[in-house]
Parts: sequence; C-alpha cells; structure tokens
Amino acid sequence: MIDVQSLPDDILTLSYNFNGVGTTYDYRSMIKAGETDTSLSVNVVNRVLKYMAERHVDTISAKELGSILHLADLGDVEGDDIDNYSLLYYKKDAVDECDKSANRWVGWNALDGQANTMSLIMGFTSTGSPISLSSPSSPSQQYLLGWNGSGKVGWTQAKTVGSVPANAYQVYWDDDAKEFVKVKVGA
Repeated sequence: MIDVQSLPDDILTLSYNFNGVGTTYDYRSMIKAGETDTSLSVNVVNRVLKYMAERHVDTISAKELGSILHLADLGDVEGDDIDNYSLLYYKKDAVDECDKSANRWVGWNALDGQANTMSLIMGFTSTGSPISLSSPSSPSQQYLLGWNGSGKVGWTQAKTVGSVPANAYQVYWDDDAKEFVKVKVGA
C-alpha cells in the first residue's frame, strides 16, 4: 500500500510510505521543468500587445485591437445614448480624489443643453481648434455679438456720435417681419 501526504509547510514536497518504508520526494525541479514561459506585454513604441508563447510570438496592433472596440466599451465613456453630431466632454463628478470612478466622458448635443442665456460662447479658430470667446470688457453693459470688420466673431457696442454722418443708416426692429431692418437717414 502507498500513502501520499503533503508536508505542512512545503506544498512542493510529498511524503510516501510504501510497506513501512518512508520516502520524501521534492517536486520542485519537476514543476520548474514543466512551467511555461508565456507572457503578455505591451510595446508602447510600436503600439502592439505582445503575447510570447512557448515557441512563437503573437502581436496584436493597436489598430487591430481598436477595430473591435467602441467608445462605449471603455470604462469611463458613456457612449450608448450619444446622438448624431454630438461632442464628448469630460465630467468630473468625484468628490474624493481616491474615488475617480464617477469621472467619465459623456456625450452632449446642442439640442440637449439649450438655454436663454449663457456665460461663455464656444467656437473654433480658422484651423478648427476649439476656443471660447472672452466676456466683453464691461460685462454690465449691453453688447451685440456679431461678425466684426476683421473677419471674426466678436463683441461690439453702438458708438455715440455728435451728429449724423453722411450716408448713415438707422437699425430698427420690424415686429411684423420679426427681423432687423436698416433705413437710410434722411431718405
């Protein structure tokens, strides 16, 4: 009869008792010989996921891996309900710096956030970079937002003049047509 027992503090050693003769066998060398040399690593420079197996190396490029991912698959992107022509913005909701799980990217569409007033206006530079328009120099006064003479959007105020210049126009609101109209002064 054979009796196999593990020794209490050594999980790699077994004790055999065969017909009253005790033998202890150390399995470490056998386990070491049977271990695999597989590993998984990331090559950031070449942008590949590298799986090194026993006798071969497999690589998955970032492009290949990305082709199966959708934004909503990422843990911090709420992308399931994003509508056509939406933007993504980062929403930081975590109160505690240790709990960043509440921080996430969420979709926003212009139809989602309409209001009658706003504090900042966002637009784009001539090269397409996002930018916000600064507040007017005297925010307690009235300004018009429009296309200015330098070919850009900006704030303007009506100028006060001492007399009506030649070829002057006055701007009026036509309540029936619901539009601004200009009328030549003195015409």
